[in-house]
Amino acid sequence: MKKMNAILLITMFVLGMGLFATSTAAVVYVRKAPPARKTVIVKPARPHHNSVWVSGHWGWRNGVHIWVDGKWISSKKDHVWIDGHWKKTAKGWIWVDGHWKKR
Repeated sequence: MKKMNAILLITMFVLGMGLFATSTAAVVYVRKAPPARKTVIVKPARPHHNSVWVSGHWGWRNGVHIWVDGKWISSKKDHVWIDGHWKKTAKGWIWVDGHWKKR
């Protein structure tokens, strides 16, 4: 019985790791530099006192840069929001997602 439970646990672990590995997004290299950030941004009213503004940015869809509007998100205790950004690499431009950073 213990051996069977151990085999079941190992099988579940291996399957779970396989699902995790396939769920990660592939890096897309964009040859065309993103346009300059928009300089005039109209933010809607803050929905609640602990909201954090996520800046708008140029996204990449169907071979062209498109503007993605900013939005308010709920803050995360003891964390600060780091906006996403485009990073130039030897293979082209890549988008680095925004994320929370512990203070």
